[in-house]
Amino acid sequence: MTINLFSLEILIGLIIGLLLGVVAKSYFSKAETKDDDVSNFAQDIKDLKKLIEDNEETTSVDLGSIRTI
Repeated sequence: MTINLFSLEILIGLIIGLLLGVVAKSYFSKAETKDDDVSNFAQDIKDLKKLIEDNEETTSVDLGSIRTI
């Protein structure tokens, strides 16, 4: 039984192509996740800044109330 070398090369090429496709899909899905993480982090920083500003405002109002007593 003779194995055609051309068909063996095609089979190997298909297997390598499938493996590269799986690796590329995994890599790009992780890259998208990183972009989402960065945007979530930026939103968390904005929320934290807002909380700090609100706390400073409340503190200054409270201190003003204490001084008028």
